[in-house]
Amino acid sequence: MFCSNCGEKLVGGAAFCSNCGTGIGNIGGGPAPAPPSSGGNSGLRAFGVISMIAGPAIAAIMGFNAYNDAYSRYAFIWGGRGAGRHAQAALEQMFPQLLMVAGLGIVIGIVFLIAAAKK
Repeated sequence: MFCSNCGEKLVGGAAFCSNCGTGIGNIGGGPAPAPPSSGGNSGLRAFGVISMIAGPAIAAIMGFNAYNDAYSRYAFIWGGRGAGRHAQAALEQMFPQLLMVAGLGIVIGIVFLIAAAKK
């Protein structure tokens, strides 16, 4: 038996063509089963991926802005002497918060990816 849509040879007892997904028809006398669906989890999967990218990106932007702010502030006050050292110290003080933002984004992303896989 061959698929009426694409001509692929059909496996005995199959409800759908393995090549194109076309329903074989009402062979067994009962209604043909519905084709398998994706479960509507593409939104969860997309949000998970976006979270895993956005969390570290936001942390990087926050760190860059903190470093530049501290550098320009100390450079203005002391005329450039030691501004890099003070900016580095400001960034080191902010590092736990940056790590938390990046980690939280990754954890949220993983949770949504797991939820999408289970759906």
